[in-house]
Amino acid sequence: MTTKIAPADRNGTGSCTAAATIAAVKADVAALDVGALDLVLLHFPCNTDAGNQAVWEGLLQAKQLGLTRSIGVSHFTQAQLESIISLGKGRPAVNQCALSVGNHDDATIKYCKAQGIVYEAFSALKSVDLKDKRLVVRGSAFIPTRRP
Repeated sequence: MTTKIAPADRNGTGSCTAAATIAAVKADVAALDVGALDLVLLHFPCNTDAGNQAVWEGLLQAKQLGLTRSIGVSHFTQAQLESIISLGKGRPAVNQCALSVGNHDDATIKYCKAQGIVYEAFSALKSVDLKDKRLVVRGSAFIPTRRP
């Protein structure tokens, strides 16, 4: 079971802190009535590297407390990933980002691969012209192809 927590500084209710992060994870565990979650993601980056680092510390603590088995992020760029990895306390298991033929961040994808971070895609057909010749229809699925 995967959940996402929102950083507080984006919704106007405070700042990104480790304590708020742990509280959010505990609230999800309680609301879902489970012993532990499989994966908790930070829904989107905080406004500052310090905020991202504080939330990352909170996610690490939630994992140490047994509230979740894995932790990760969403919508993080290479620079934002480097900031939390620089703490020397581990890497996100996942970086969930929009990814399609029409929308991709090759540098971050390459960085995630090198760091052993799963680059998980969503909105695979967003911003895609379905008549794009890079797409091949096989059955009912659209499969991107390489440029000639």
